[in-house]
Amino acid sequence: MNQEHLIEFEELLKTLLLPNNELRVNAEKSFRDFQSEQPDLCTLFLLSMQEFSQVKQVHALSLILLRQMVLCHQPPFWSKLKNETKEELRPILLKILKNEKDGYIRRKACDLTVIVGTYFISNNSWDELFDFILSATNSNDLLHIETSLYLEYQLSIYLATHVEEISTELFKLFQFCLNLEGSLNAKSYCIKAISASIFSLSEKKKTLYNSLLTNILKALLEMKNAKEYDLMIESIDHFLPICRTYPNFFESGLIDILELFISFISIEEPINGLKQSSLNFLVELIERLPNLTIQTENFLIETLKSILLMISDLDDDDFNNNENESKYFEELENDFLNSNSYYGESSLTQISMILNEELLIEWVSDTIPILFDSKNKWQEHYTGLKLLMNMSEKCKDVFLFDLDQLLEYVFTFLNSSHPRIRHASLITLGQFCTDFSPILQYSYFEIILNTLEEIIKNEKYEFLKSQAAGVLVVFFEGSEEPGVYSDFYGNLLETLIKTLSEVNIQTQEQFLTAISAIILNGLESLSEYYDTLMELLKQILNEATSLEQRKLRAKAFECASLLGNTVTFEKFENDANEIIEYSVNMYKNGLQIDDPQISSFFYGWSKICQRLSHRFNKYSDYIVPILLDQAEKKIETISLEQTNTDFFESDFDSENANEQDCSVVILGEKKTGIKTSSIEERVIILSTIYNICSSLKENYFPYIDQTLTKILPNTEFIYDEIVPSVAIKIIGEMVNCLLFSIKAKIDNRADMEYLNELTIQILKILFTLARKEKQIGVIYIIIQTINTIITICEFKLNSKIIEQYYEEIHNLFLISKKRYFQLQEIKLNKFNENNNNSGEFSSIDLIKIDEKIKDEEGLQFSIIEMFPTLIKFHQESFLPYLNDNLLSYFIENLQSSNDFNKNRYLSLCVFDDLIQAANLNQDQFTFYWDNFQNIFLSHMNSNTPRLRQLASFGIQVCAEKENNASIEKNLEQVLQALHQTIQNKEFNDDNDFHSGTDCAIATLSTILQRFPGKIPSLNDHLLLFFNYLPLLNDDDEAIKAHSHFVNFLDLYSQTLMTEKNFSQIFKIFSQILGTKFINQDTSEKILQIIQLIKKQFNEKQFNQFIQDINNQDLIQNFIQFI
Repeated sequence: MNQEHLIEFEELLKTLLLPNNELRVNAEKSFRDFQSEQPDLCTLFLLSMQEFSQVKQVHALSLILLRQMVLCHQPPFWSKLKNETKEELRPILLKILKNEKDGYIRRKACDLTVIVGTYFISNNSWDELFDFILSATNSNDLLHIETSLYLEYQLSIYLATHVEEISTELFKLFQFCLNLEGSLNAKSYCIKAISASIFSLSEKKKTLYNSLLTNILKALLEMKNAKEYDLMIESIDHFLPICRTYPNFFESGLIDILELFISFISIEEPINGLKQSSLNFLVELIERLPNLTIQTENFLIETLKSILLMISDLDDDDFNNNENESKYFEELENDFLNSNSYYGESSLTQISMILNEELLIEWVSDTIPILFDSKNKWQEHYTGLKLLMNMSEKCKDVFLFDLDQLLEYVFTFLNSSHPRIRHASLITLGQFCTDFSPILQYSYFEIILNTLEEIIKNEKYEFLKSQAAGVLVVFFEGSEEPGVYSDFYGNLLETLIKTLSEVNIQTQEQFLTAISAIILNGLESLSEYYDTLMELLKQILNEATSLEQRKLRAKAFECASLLGNTVTFEKFENDANEIIEYSVNMYKNGLQIDDPQISSFFYGWSKICQRLSHRFNKYSDYIVPILLDQAEKKIETISLEQTNTDFFESDFDSENANEQDCSVVILGEKKTGIKTSSIEERVIILSTIYNICSSLKENYFPYIDQTLTKILPNTEFIYDEIVPSVAIKIIGEMVNCLLFSIKAKIDNRADMEYLNELTIQILKILFTLARKEKQIGVIYIIIQTINTIITICEFKLNSKIIEQYYEEIHNLFLISKKRYFQLQEIKLNKFNENNNNSGEFSSIDLIKIDEKIKDEEGLQFSIIEMFPTLIKFHQESFLPYLNDNLLSYFIENLQSSNDFNKNRYLSLCVFDDLIQAANLNQDQFTFYWDNFQNIFLSHMNSNTPRLRQLASFGIQVCAEKENNASIEKNLEQVLQALHQTIQNKEFNDDNDFHSGTDCAIATLSTILQRFPGKIPSLNDHLLLFFNYLPLLNDDDEAIKAHSHFVNFLDLYSQTLMTEKNFSQIFKIFSQILGTKFINQDTSEKILQIIQLIKKQFNEKQFNQFIQDINNQDLIQNFIQFI
């Protein structure tokens, strides 16, 4: 490198520092060519600039470019360099670190040192760097100390292994730095270095580091007193990872931490970031150490009070002096997202899910009246409403008792003079509509709907009109009895339609959403508004043509597609043709990728197709291919680990992708971002395909093959459950479409052979997916779909295929069981860890694990339910295989000493269904009864009512079989077990007592009915049955038992039809006549028996039998029927 070349290279770097222009563009190209063609020489030239150039900016740029080259290039730039070139880096970087006084250049040198250090340290070849870092313990040079700590912080992130090796020396360094007088920068770096290092330590060394906590808290307090708030924020933010993974680090100083951080939140100066970081940490700590923090209730209350102060931290608004109130409100809302108030509200929601419920409810109940009764600032009323809104779900049971009072607060503040209070009241009312549905919608609909209509009609501010329309949408979504509001639909529609032209575009969009919600609820009752509304919607589609009105047109199209449900399809058809033509033409002309009309077209086509059915077929040749092409497109994902590859690496260390616009999915160690809107749009597309194919039925036949091809990739979408679930339902629906095609003889290709091929192909696809799938919800949909296909396919699966399917089902079950026991073990281990105060566990963790365990239990049940389906529809092929392979497995479950009720429950369900479904000959029945009888009888006295019910039902099913000779041999044993179950007093306190006992009573009546003349001590059994009537819980068992009872009154009249029994017989009749617990035939027989008794006795005696019922309501019911 001669002097001339160095001067030329320096000029090149200076050109790179110029603003964007042609010279810089050429310089960038020259530099890229140089580094690509001569990497070693380029590196040496950049290093030489530290000595050669006198320009500080060139020093910094050379370090930035070196770091960029090492970090960002593919293939790796580092591997291209010769060893001697790499060796040049170490002494030069160490020299800069030791001597450079310029803070910016020193920082750039640190950043480069960290990157190249990861390569050297991994080969144990840079001891000098560690010597430099650790020597800071004996240094008085603050720059040296700060640099050492910064390097250690960064290196701990990249290279965890070296931390444990020098942990004792590092501890001394950290202790020294935290005790330094003065340098708060150094202490901030020290806290960050501690947070990065602690993850790599053994449990023993972590305990040593716990002793640093007191000095860390002192350092934070020093920063607070010095008003170094930015340093505080950086330090506290580095506490969060420790809190999440090693919360016990904070255990010894918990009280001091709570007190200190509450003071940070309560600081009077408007330092938003500090309050937000402090609150984030406190909430995380409370979540991670729930058992400890419950012991510090006073501090929790103080935390909640501090949160309320943050929520109320809002400036006074000035709506009256702003001409464009909607724009002003939008600006306020944007500012709100970064405000203390927003963070306070978010934290309130989080903390409410963790805290002791009794403590929380008591505090909320005391606090809300104080805030609402305040005569001071509007911010306190606002805070009260936010507290009410965020606590309504958590305190639901208590709030329901005070709902009148709480709604009175909300409606009072809807009349507030302050628009922000009215807005908060509307949001709270909307939340109530969700949390208290359907009670709120049924009990308070009149005042709510009238109030919302009044606001839409007369409110001054449009953003409040829009919010009121939004509440209408939520109200109707939570409604279960839409007919109750029939008197209100008309007025609401008229108000929305009349006001539509008076408001801005955004409010118009919300109005149309509200109209759609009303249509979905009102349907036929809105037919008189059809013409007016359809004309208005078509007018919007044709005249609202600007770019800003795209969403308005989208809402109008969705609304028009729903409107068809309010009238006959004949009336709707012409309008449907017109709006479909509109959408097709718009689509053909090309729409921007983010145009909201695209999703609205998909949604609307689905609704119109459902309404028009086969009449939609004329559009399918155009619309179905569009949908399938869209469904085939790959949903783009963003790796949130990838680095910035711009020419100048942002100084910047790429913080990667913007996570605000995407869902973040973590699979293993990989972090991926996906646009939420992309997932939502794909779900709409797939749902539309599903609705169209299920509506068109046989007319969808031409698209079956291409649908399978283009939908299949969606079944393996790993970032969301809904996408694969809907795709799987579409695949299953193809079998149904083909079945309709065969019956309609729509095409020569649609025959049973094709059905056979398609069904087997689809079942193979589904079983393959089930083996690979990790998401329980998706596996559940797969199982449901397989079960449906096996049920509807109109041909018999041969024994070879049955054998394959059995193996698949059995494997799925075993895999689920394995996951189940793994989860149980994780739960137990976590629970033990928590009891031993070893951390890494929270109440949220427990809830999540319990949810997963329940999911696995539900999945196992769904898998097992597939066996009865195979028996019912393919028993000839399946029964022999079942006998050899499966029966012993379930018998083993039931005979196990482990009382795992879910396994027993599943097995009993299978047995009951198998016996009920199968058409068994005598030999088969004998085989089953011999295997089942002891199982059924042993479970008759289970402590679990559901198991008693299933065991009784199994005997009942066996007794109902025509070839039931086997059970006759064991009648005495069976009857004895039934008597014990029915008469066992210990079961009466069980909440589910009736589920087991009623089935046993119905089983007893079935045996009495099926084996007349063969039952020993018949009268004892009849009277036991008689004394436990009527059954008023399980409909099916009640209908069966009461039918038998009426038959017994005839068959065993000498025992039952005695004068002393007539009052009891009439009482039983009075409780079941006119109810769901008897069928029509039984009801008629009862009336005949009553007439027969009436003929045998005089009027006085007969009336006495009636009066002995001893319940006026029952007497009136009885008299009414006779």
